[in-house]
Amino acid sequence: MNILQKSYDSEGILGAGNIAVGWINYFDCGKPLPGEYVFEVKARGWQSVNVITAVKTITIP
Repeated sequence: MNILQKSYDSEGILGAGNIAVGWINYFDCGKPLPGEYVFEVKARGWQSVNVITAVKTITIP
């Protein structure tokens, strides 16, 4: 199943000199039910064409 979900909130990550170096996005995935869930995030830097993908699978017994 491929579900794209929009974040309900986000906040900037500030580095030295109050320069934004990233973002935290918050998602409401609903009540956790038993099963296996795959979370995938794709990101690209401001001045880069390279896309970084991170995938994490969690299992709720």
